Amino acid sequence: MAVTTERMESVAAAFRTGAQSYGNFGATLYSVLCAGGADDPDIIELAAHAQAGAQPVFHLLTVIHYLVLGSPHDPLGRYFATLHDPPRPADEAWPEFTRFCRERRSQIVDTLASTTVQTTFADRCATMVPLFAFVADRVGEPLNLIEIGCSAGVLLTFDRYAYAYKNREPFGAQGAPLTFTGEFSGDPPLRLPLVGSRTGLDLHPVHADNADERRWLIALIFPEFRKQREELATALEVVAQTDIRLVEGDALNTLPGVLAETADPVCIFHSVCLSYWTEEARAALDAMLIEASRTRTIHRVGSEPSARFSAWNKGHNRSETSKPPPSGELTIARYAGGVMDSRIVGTNGFGEPVTWLGWEGKAST
Repeated sequence: MAVTTERMESVAAAFRTGAQSYGNFGATLYSVLCAGGADDPDIIELAAHAQAGAQPVFHLLTVIHYLVLGSPHDPLGRYFATLHDPPRPADEAWPEFTRFCRERRSQIVDTLASTTVQTTFADRCATMVPLFAFVADRVGEPLNLIEIGCSAGVLLTFDRYAYAYKNREPFGAQGAPLTFTGEFSGDPPLRLPLVGSRTGLDLHPVHADNADERRWLIALIFPEFRKQREELATALEVVAQTDIRLVEGDALNTLPGVLAETADPVCIFHSVCLSYWTEEARAALDAMLIEASRTRTIHRVGSEPSARFSAWNKGHNRSETSKPPPSGELTIARYAGGVMDSRIVGTNGFGEPVTWLGWEGKAST
């Protein structure tokens, strides 16, 4: 497949900004590899094969991580904290990285074509809890959950864990294998509502009992992020033991049928998913739910980057030294009688507590 000059320039820019942004995130190895990749036409061209809509550099680095995990004795593996503690210095990794890319080029291109970015952090559950509790307080329970972009369905098991928010009484499932922490300002509802059915929608659902698919999810976590990787591995064990219906396909096509089969009260949710959709796709989702709400009430909740962060993450409106804008948003949309009412009920930034605004926050656009 030929790669256009425009695509090459866009990917090169993503490498340049990645060198800074991955460093800000604490992903030292990826930062070093981005610095080298920004000036290497072969590596830029390779990353340009990433799927449309994906951050091309991150998709490439994840594929490399995934293949290295499957070949742990390859010399490149010595630089990944996933495999070695401590790993070899990141600033020495470039020669092995380019050698690996050269030798595995065909496999890398094939994997880019067959995978999607489905990053899953189990601790996102801590942010979703007040959204589910808010909806349950309004419509009752058990809530029947439908997740858009479910990956393996970790967030669908949020009620199987314990929570210890700063300055709040701890709560959660008895004997929970994980305890998530967090911090809220304001007065969010913090409790675990009862859950009924659990359904996950994804273009390519990840099956928690499949070792190869689990390896892909692990590869999506930065090598240096050991705690998040260990939490995800534990959460996947929980998912494998939970009754979750996984539905493969475009949510715009599969959701209407799933929604029709799901009893009330129903709560649709998503986390760092719709920010990758086009404006047209998001509008189509709202139109679908508005139409479905003529005979029932539907709630949709989400934890997503704002439009400002999404633009920054794609390399727009930032310099090579800019830091990510603090612009995460928690939203709740209510569809009833053919009308949608959507609100931003919380905001947060990197390393900052979530500010809970509640339903009286501000209208979501």
